[in-house]
Amino acid sequence: MRPHLPLSLLSALLACFISPAWSAYTLDDNGETTITFGDEQYTITNPGGSSSEQTDSPDAIYMTDITAAGTYEGGYDRTLTLEGGTYASVQLWNVVGNAAETTLSGDNKFTINIGADTSLTSGFHFMFWANSLRTVTADVTLNVDENAGSLTGMTLIGDGNAGGAGVRFATTGTFTATINGGEWTGWTTGAPSEIISFALGLEGFQHTGDVNFTINGGTFTGTVSAGSARGYVDASTILGDVNLTVTGGTFGSNVSLLGMGKVNYGNTEEGKNYVGRLSISGGTFNADVLGLGKGNEISVKQNASVFLDISGGIFNENVFAQGATTTISGGTFAEGKKLFAGAMVNSSTYNLTSTNMTLDMGNGSVAAMIAGGTWVETGASTLNITGSTNLTFKSGTYTGQIWGGSYINGAATAALTGNIGSTNITITGGTFDGAQISLGTYVERNNTSSALTIGEANLSISGGTFNNASIYAGGRKVNGTSLTTALAHVTIEGDTATFEGTTSISGQGQGDVVTRSVLNLNGVTRADMFTNAAITGFDEISAGDGTDAVIANATVLDGRAAFTKSGTGKLTLSTATGYTNALTVSAGELHFGLADGVAFGSSITLGASHFGREHDPLCGLGPDAGPHGHGFLERRARPVGRHALLQCGRHAHADHQRRGPDDGKRLQAHHRGQLRHADGQQLPLRPFGPLGRLHLRAGTHGQHALPARQGAGRSPQLERRSGGHLDGRGRRGHLAGQGQHGRGLRRHEGGQL
Repeated sequence: MRPHLPLSLLSALLACFISPAWSAYTLDDNGETTITFGDEQYTITNPGGSSSEQTDSPDAIYMTDITAAGTYEGGYDRTLTLEGGTYASVQLWNVVGNAAETTLSGDNKFTINIGADTSLTSGFHFMFWANSLRTVTADVTLNVDENAGSLTGMTLIGDGNAGGAGVRFATTGTFTATINGGEWTGWTTGAPSEIISFALGLEGFQHTGDVNFTINGGTFTGTVSAGSARGYVDASTILGDVNLTVTGGTFGSNVSLLGMGKVNYGNTEEGKNYVGRLSISGGTFNADVLGLGKGNEISVKQNASVFLDISGGIFNENVFAQGATTTISGGTFAEGKKLFAGAMVNSSTYNLTSTNMTLDMGNGSVAAMIAGGTWVETGASTLNITGSTNLTFKSGTYTGQIWGGSYINGAATAALTGNIGSTNITITGGTFDGAQISLGTYVERNNTSSALTIGEANLSISGGTFNNASIYAGGRKVNGTSLTTALAHVTIEGDTATFEGTTSISGQGQGDVVTRSVLNLNGVTRADMFTNAAITGFDEISAGDGTDAVIANATVLDGRAAFTKSGTGKLTLSTATGYTNALTVSAGELHFGLADGVAFGSSITLGASHFGREHDPLCGLGPDAGPHGHGFLERRARPVGRHALLQCGRHAHADHQRRGPDDGKRLQAHHRGQLRHADGQQLPLRPFGPLGRLHLRAGTHGQHALPARQGAGRSPQLERRSGGHLDGRGRRGHLAGQGQHGRGLRRHEGGQL
């Protein structure tokens, strides 16, 4: 009599033969293994072509049969393709985390293809976790289909959290990922917790070899990087080129090149040149994009360099390049957000060497705040940039604030340390419509013990359109924290740039201190270039060789101790006010193109110079002017308040060529005053009258000062400070300095010595 099994037991036994339940599946040979889900069945096809079916999904899939610690020779070349279905994870081996050291050497290659409608339910690391060293030599490739399902999150290396004990994963090879889709919901790591979607590894790894990740689509809840996904305990190191390319996808957390925590990119080995690049041409970013990564412990070593390239995408939050050399040629940036070449700091330290950002937006526009430095939140922070910040604008339209330095938020009294070697803004094109361009830093902090400094600030303009723009050589100080720029240069090259509306160019900042500011005009010849530009607050204007510039709205001396015109070119100032302090012409020509004159409140100094005049009916050089044609000065009895008003005329001229007594220098004087020679001898003269379309030309024949002293009983002076001779003659007297140094002074007619 044959035994009879219960029907339920018999069914279970038959099911074991027909479709066994997998607790895990291990690839057993090189080549491609494919698992397909359809008609409620999983079909596995091995490299040899044989297949079997199963109704239940495997829990995990292992690419090798390594299950214990040890040293294993290479030779693996395995591909896993998942076409539909739900799986727990895919891992290199089934080695527990607390196993002893394990090594996989030789030539190995592992490829994972995640197809349409395929989901992975667990966040996992391809190499699992370890508290002992895992050494792996292999090329690893991940491909994800655009119609993939829910993928949670993963890393291609593993979790080497050894409690600060150092590297636990030492990997060598090329790691590549191409992600075209999937819903990457993210998974939360252990303490300290982070939500991650995709990264190279978690922490405690050293990878030698290139990393190439491309994301063309998908939705990512957690962080995405080509570096460390946590890294707050054990540092990681990457020695190879790193490329993270994003062309599409939606991102709900940070996207960065190197991840977060303690990451070293490169080392000190000579002869190596590692290049890391985050390239974005598409996608929607609902969290900050970081050039390096989250935190302040990412270090780019001496044999590595990092780049951020943005040519497209929608950026609803901020972009912080963190010192990565940045080029932006496209994209949409939300108004009110930040586009910074530096970092983001809050109650911490983030020092940089230099920053570089180039914006070449073409027909695109940017309303976001742009800065060469660092954004600081409310806490006590250190944000030094020991080298320079560098912003370059080539094309595009800009309507927001632009800062050469940093932006320090928060009006509280938290301490700051934030010095910058130099700030540099270069503009070769683009439209600045209502934009504010400031070379310095913005500081809102009210800590009176903190002092921020910028060594030198430089703005170079060789193109572009400035419409109702405000340009400052300094920054802005709101409360008690001091802000000082030692030297500022604003340089305008050629005639290409245009200034429209009510644009202003200031040699100062807003509440801060600019110790000295210089406006350099090089090759500027267009007469109407500054018609709509009000220029104020410069200590010096240099007109370079070939320059013939006219500034119609210049109050260059307002608020400054003195003003110097330098450079061999010609500068014409056509504003009647603002010359309340000392004027020095050290080289070239300075014209005051005004029929009614200009008022001076101090002195005029001509360094190694001679006087000249314009060729027009008021200040023209007549046929009787003699062979030298250097112009003349006439003082007419036209005092204006306490100032001496000087006006150019046709009655006398000053010329430092050595000449005879009859055609020497003639100074016609009215009212009381003094003429001072270098040897201290003085001649009373009357206060200078109008001197209008004055042309002061620097030459090689001496130095003069014409101080117009203010106050009752005080007289203007003409001071002769070096070689040449001085000869004055008029209706009231004649002074002649005889000899090369003018040692003799003669009184003629009604003059007084």
